[in-house]
Amino acid sequence: MKVRRMVVWLLLMLLTGCGAAEQPAPADQQVVVLWHTFHGPQEKALYALGDRFNREHPAGPVLLVEYQADSYAKLTAASPAHYPDLLVIFPEEVEQYAQLVETTPLLTLPSNIQRDLLPMASTLYSREGKLQAIPLGLTTYLLYYNQEWVKDLGYLAEDATLADLQNVSCAATNIKGGQIGLGIPVQPSTLLALLAVDQPALTGETGYYRFNTEGATEIATATHELLRQGCGRFYELAQKGIAQFSNSKMALILASSQQQHAIVDAIGIDHNFSVGVMALPGLDGPGSTLWRGPGVLSLAPAGKRHQAAEAITIWLLSSEAQTLWSAQTQYLPVRRSLVVKGLADEESNEIEQGLLQLLLTTADDERWVAWPPRATEPACRAALVRALFDLNTDKSSLELLQAVEAACNEELLP
Repeated sequence: MKVRRMVVWLLLMLLTGCGAAEQPAPADQQVVVLWHTFHGPQEKALYALGDRFNREHPAGPVLLVEYQADSYAKLTAASPAHYPDLLVIFPEEVEQYAQLVETTPLLTLPSNIQRDLLPMASTLYSREGKLQAIPLGLTTYLLYYNQEWVKDLGYLAEDATLADLQNVSCAATNIKGGQIGLGIPVQPSTLLALLAVDQPALTGETGYYRFNTEGATEIATATHELLRQGCGRFYELAQKGIAQFSNSKMALILASSQQQHAIVDAIGIDHNFSVGVMALPGLDGPGSTLWRGPGVLSLAPAGKRHQAAEAITIWLLSSEAQTLWSAQTQYLPVRRSLVVKGLADEESNEIEQGLLQLLLTTADDERWVAWPPRATEPACRAALVRALFDLNTDKSSLELLQAVEAACNEELLP
């Protein structure tokens, strides 16, 4: 075991660019291996977090971040002794991985951090009142809007209803002039976000999807009418929708909170309008928002490995770690105190401020919905996209919601 630790440490030195003059860690220093399946900014952010933790904790433990494709398949083929200590997962994967680590102790947080977690963050990874994994970041779908444009049309974002959104979208639309009111991305998450504004929708107490509710039907009907009138338009490429919004050819755009930087960059420093953010409106006022985000699951057995993994996980929720992670990935913080701190930051832009305020208001007003399990299954994803397109056809709202509900519930039926 000592030889293995020394080899891992030498590998870590090579991966992080440490020079030959660096002294190796003591042979008894605990190494914590974290697996992930990310590419792009999230992968770079995890490596940056690993480097920073190791610099700030020379006495250990040592955090080794590794990319592993098909991590579940690799784990099922390996013995628990060869599991990594930590694994980055998403909410829909909790049940799947929990079966592999039934005898592994759960990660625990200090009571002050536990109380500081935002409710949507803790709910995503809680089962029967216990945190199965530690939330690492949050994201949602919301509306970005041209404040001057919609204000001139008499739109009051704070008190808007779905009918108000339809009216302002149509008022902003000028087909001949190339202007459209609302841009809607063609993604499975889009329809979930639209239906989530009605809190009773999505899932019931039995765990089955409940897309076919009275509220969901009204939402689908209102969206269908908006599209039928030509006041909204689908876009398949995110860059195209953001470009139209930044060029004042689109008044409002439905997009992920993780697209904030892309929108800021597209508008540029010399933009001639201010960007506001708001939750999708509901039938009678502000609607609920749908939240998702990655978490960290422990596979470390009881003892020193578990203690070291827990120490690193607690550090991942620290101010410096969450700030680095949010800056590079655009995930929103999972702790209330960090949201409040971000709102006091005078250097943050209007979109960042708007997103943080939305996060805080949503939590305080209990207007949020946790990402439903199994929404990423292929059959369900395909049905959600089909239903989204069907909103722009003559199919009834009841018919299309029944179809997507049946497809998403198929794997749950006995």
